[in-house]
Amino acid sequence: MDRRQFLKGFKATKTTAPKLQGNRQLFAGIQPYSGSWTRTEVIHLLKRTQFAAKKQDVDYFLGLGPEAAV
Repeated sequence: MDRRQFLKGFKATKTTAPKLQGNRQLFAGIQPYSGSWTRTEVIHLLKRTQFAAKKQDVDYFLGLGPEAAV
């Protein structure tokens, strides 16, 4: 199958952002984390910010608490 021929069958659609009325605030801000601070949350944080979650790192950040760890 010819890719160019296949892709010609699709039409590009133009999307536009919704228009804002007045002077509305778009962002309400970031609320501090108020949930539990267990190994699960620490591992999730480390996997999102590093390549892996070593046991030493998990233990260290678990002792810091959420605000200090972030």
